Amino acid sequence: MAACTVQNVAILGHSYIRRLGEFIQDNPDCTNMRLDRERFNICIRGVGGLRVQQLANSREILTFDTKQDICFIQIGGNDLSNSKTPVHTIVEWIMSFAQFLIQGKEVKSVLIGQLLRRHPWKVGRSYNERVIQTNKLLHRACTQRDDNIQFWHHRGFWDPELSFLGRDGVHIRYSKHDQKYMRKYMQSIRSAVLHASNKISPSNGKLNQMSMIDV
Repeated sequence: MAACTVQNVAILGHSYIRRLGEFIQDNPDCTNMRLDRERFNICIRGVGGLRVQQLANSREILTFDTKQDICFIQIGGNDLSNSKTPVHTIVEWIMSFAQFLIQGKEVKSVLIGQLLRRHPWKVGRSYNERVIQTNKLLHRACTQRDDNIQFWHHRGFWDPELSFLGRDGVHIRYSKHDQKYMRKYMQSIRSAVLHASNKISPSNGKLNQMSMIDV
């Protein structure tokens, strides 16, 4: 069997991604998001408070030594906190950035992470309504395009009690003794990477299925 080419994967976004990177550093069993280093090279770059336009214009975040094959982006949540910015405008920004990654950075597959809700006592009730609208529009926009830009649903993060949120009402709950939801979040992105890998390199399909089981 011919050796698989290593696929470069960039995980980009706001504080969710920064915290994910810290979680992985603190837990050796999660190194490289538990993906085979002979097949995947994971690069995680997250900045707290990051907005779409800041990400799109960040040389520091978007400069890589090698071309990235797959890019997962978690962005838009901070933009929604400004109620004066229409939802459709934020969706346009995200889709334009995804297209830039494809055309300007020659990324083969971009996955846009589903935006997650926050506690109403922290952000007001209208924020979560805007999250739902944004996700619907992003999903629709992605389905109307070529499948090199896809919308990714995070399973297990839509319960009405918002039990996945930490005490601050914004970020995914995580501590040394409470890792359930951060591991679930990592697993969701890991699954997204394997899904994209299979799309751009179908010959890796069986290997990816094995990786999906080995969690």
